Amino acid sequence: MSARLVSILLGGAIPALLLGFMGIFQKLSVTGGASVGGYLVLFGAATVISGVIANFVLPGSFGSVRPLGFAFIVGVGFSIATALINFVLIRYRAPISLLAPVINTNALITVLVGLFVLKEIQNVEVGRLLIGSALILIGVVLVSNA
Repeated sequence: MSARLVSILLGGAIPALLLGFMGIFQKLSVTGGASVGGYLVLFGAATVISGVIANFVLPGSFGSVRPLGFAFIVGVGFSIATALINFVLIRYRAPISLLAPVINTNALITVLVGLFVLKEIQNVEVGRLLIGSALILIGVVLVSNA
């Protein structure tokens, strides 16, 4: 298998599958009575345990202050986003099947920042990327009106 295919499978398809099921378990957790804070604490504990294991199993050093600072920012952003999703699931009984497509438009922000700020534009086919992004937006409009 090519490195590109392995990257897409390990860094894209499998995480997408896991994140998809995580949304279901998130809804089951908070609609089953878990508080937003309780959910975040246990989610954080699972993340810490996974991080400790990964640090020993996967190659690389723990890292220096700057990249770990970025990791911390990711954690704060992810926990705020998760808290907001949980709040909406509890308070407004929003269907996760409606929220998930809208939440996953975050990929568009990542694409734009990756292309222009991280200068990845020379590594991708921009035309296909724009068509795919347009399809994501069309899908969100369709789903949000379902």
